[in-house]
Amino acid sequence: MGTTSTAWLVSLKLTSIGPFFIVFGALLSALPTRFKMLGKSAFYFGFIFFSLDVISHTLKPLAQNPLFTEVLSRSSTPLMGVLAGLIVTAAVQSSSITTGLCILLVQQNLMPPTAAIPIVIGANIGTTATALVASINMQKTARRVAVANVCFNAFGLLMFLPFLGKFALWITELAGDPGLAVAWAQLIFNMAMVLAVLLILRLFHQRLDSVDANVSDAAA
Repeated sequence: MGTTSTAWLVSLKLTSIGPFFIVFGALLSALPTRFKMLGKSAFYFGFIFFSLDVISHTLKPLAQNPLFTEVLSRSSTPLMGVLAGLIVTAAVQSSSITTGLCILLVQQNLMPPTAAIPIVIGANIGTTATALVASINMQKTARRVAVANVCFNAFGLLMFLPFLGKFALWITELAGDPGLAVAWAQLIFNMAMVLAVLLILRLFHQRLDSVDANVSDAAA
């Protein structure tokens, strides 16, 4: 859920806050305190938004690039959009970058929100590659957590994929603003995914408790 904040900040055109977090993070990192790691996080958070702000000023010439328009046309279907988001995010190791770029492209009329939404949904799957790579040389428990992260996001994708095109159209019409439509779509996707998995886990634990109770009664 926390990663959806990037989409909202970019969609509300708040990428200019980047330099503030860069300076704040650098100062906090320089202090010999336990907040040093927090300073590094703030610095890189600001650097992402500063980069997106710089990129936003250089995107318009892409509209005249035939290669760029060809790539967009190939991502026009929901499935292809999801695959594009998955591959790009796995390559750059950051769903925030993919999401931010998509919203910038939408805001500058270089990409329709109905094409950006599947890419952002695919980015949720691609970002799980980071945990998979990091857990390779770790203990079995860490690898299980990484695999669970993949399964969690894949479940959400399978839940939305059959009607992802209609979902994108509905959100676009409802939100009014194209950039906000992408942010709303990512938020609703993640909320639905979390609620569905929590419900399944609750039912699973209730089932386990019932089995344990039956075993205890049989043993008695």
